Amino acid sequence: MPKVAIIGAGISGLAAAIELKRNGISPVVFEEKNKVGPAVSFANVSFKFLFRPICDQIKYLKDTYNLEIKPISDINLLKIQGPNKRFTVSSHLGYSFLRGKDAHSIESQLAAQLAYPIEYDSNVKHEDLLKEFDYLLVADGNGSWSKKLTIWQSTLRAWIRGATVLGRFNPHEIKMWLNTSYAKSGYAYLIPMGQERASLILTVPYTTHEELNQQWKSFIDTEKINPEVVELWDIEFESGLSYPHQVGNTFLVGASGGFVGSLLCSGLFPSLISGFEAARAISVGTDYSKTMEPYFTNMKRQFNLRQLWDGLDNHNLDRMVSLLNIKPVKYGLLNSNFDILKSADSLIGYFKRREKSILGQNR
Repeated sequence: MPKVAIIGAGISGLAAAIELKRNGISPVVFEEKNKVGPAVSFANVSFKFLFRPICDQIKYLKDTYNLEIKPISDINLLKIQGPNKRFTVSSHLGYSFLRGKDAHSIESQLAAQLAYPIEYDSNVKHEDLLKEFDYLLVADGNGSWSKKLTIWQSTLRAWIRGATVLGRFNPHEIKMWLNTSYAKSGYAYLIPMGQERASLILTVPYTTHEELNQQWKSFIDTEKINPEVVELWDIEFESGLSYPHQVGNTFLVGASGGFVGSLLCSGLFPSLISGFEAARAISVGTDYSKTMEPYFTNMKRQFNLRQLWDGLDNHNLDRMVSLLNIKPVKYGLLNSNFDILKSADSLIGYFKRREKSILGQNR
C-alpha cells in the first residue's frame, strides 16, 4: 500500500483520510494545532444555487461519498438589506453548518467518523514529507504551498471580524447586509447557531486590520444592531485559484487547491469533495483534475462575479437588490435546474466583449 501524508486536519484533509481508510490505506494526518477545526466556533451557510445542477448538497455527499453530516438547520428564509433597498425570499435555499471547536461542528463530525489517530501539534515541512511518503495531500487551509509552486492566483483578500452573539433567533433564517460605507465590496451576515446564539460576521475586502475596528463600528451603528457579544475574533482571509490541482505526487485540496469561492466564501461543499476525489485518485486511480474541473470552473465564475462586484457603489448595490426582486430573476434563484453562475458568466463575457469592441472603435 502507498504511504500517504496529509497536512491539515480540516474538512478536506479529514474527508481524504476517511476515503483512504475505506480503501485500505492508512494515511498519516499532520495537524499543527492541538485539535481539529478552527480555534473559534462559527456558523456558515452553503447555498444550493451556487453549485447547480446539484440541488441538495447533503444528499449528494451521502449518495456519492457515503458521508453523513448534520447541519445546524436547513435555510428557508433569506433577507438582504442593501443601502436603501431590501430583498426577501422564502424557499429551500441550502443549509447552515457549525464550524470550529464545537463538539457538533463539521470538523468534529468528520474526526469522529474517521476514528483514527491524528498527529497533533505537528509543524511539518512539505519538502521533508515528499522524501518520506509516496503521496502528499496539502490541506493546510491556505495557498502557501501553491504560491511556492507558482500555481496560485489570488482572487480575494479581506479581513473578517466575527462575533458570537446571544438573543432569540430563527435557525432557518439568514440575514445579510450590503453597504460600501462599512463593507466596501464585502458584506455582513447573521447565521444562527441555534435558537439562542448566532454568528455575526463582517467581511471587508481590500482593507487593513487597523481599519477594521471603525468598519465594524460603522456597521453596528448604520444597521442599528446592538448585539450581546460573547466572543469576538478577527482573521485575515485570502481565496485564490490554484492550477493544476495535482503536481507530481502532490494533491492540493480545499482552500490550498483553490476550492473556496471569492464571492460568498463558499468552500465547505467543494472542499469536502476535493478531499474525497484526491483520495480516490490515489486509491483507485481516478483523474483528480478531471473530476474537480466543474468545481474549478465554478470558482472561476465566482471570481468573475467578484471582479464585477468590486466595482459596484451603493447606488449599484441597490439596483442589484432591486433586480433580485424581479420575478424572472427570483425564479432563476429558486429554480433548482437553473445555473445562475453559468448564466451570469455568459452575461459578463458579453459585456466585456462589447466594451472591448467599443474601445476598439474609438481608437
